[in-house]
Amino acid sequence: DLFKGLKARSTLVTSGPMLDVRAVLVDEDERLFAPGAVLQSGAVRVIVQVPQWPDGELEAIELVRPDNSLAASTTQNSLDVELEAEAGEVFYTRIRFDQDGKSQRYWVSPWFFKSSP
Repeated sequence: DLFKGLKARSTLVTSGPMLDVRAVLVDEDERLFAPGAVLQSGAVRVIVQVPQWPDGELEAIELVRPDNSLAASTTQNSLDVELEAEAGEVFYTRIRFDQDGKSQRYWVSPWFFKSSP
């Protein structure tokens, strides 16, 4: 249900085809968090994988803040980066690709960070 997904902050949005995207965040205790999770600030590892697809070209996988600044980026089909997430920070996953000469975007729900106890 779309409204349940929006409320749970676990949504995928695309201007092109639906892609097979795998995105996970790993915290300092090696726990895995899906997009949409709210977790403690601190050191984290973000892993995003996008397979190659025959009718398009990957431009970039990006971790984007709400102000559109980049926390990390790669032109490869796999992003694996360690970051220090601060309280109040938010990271969206944006995938930019070309399909039939048109620039497309694929967005994955963000991870939200709160103050450590």
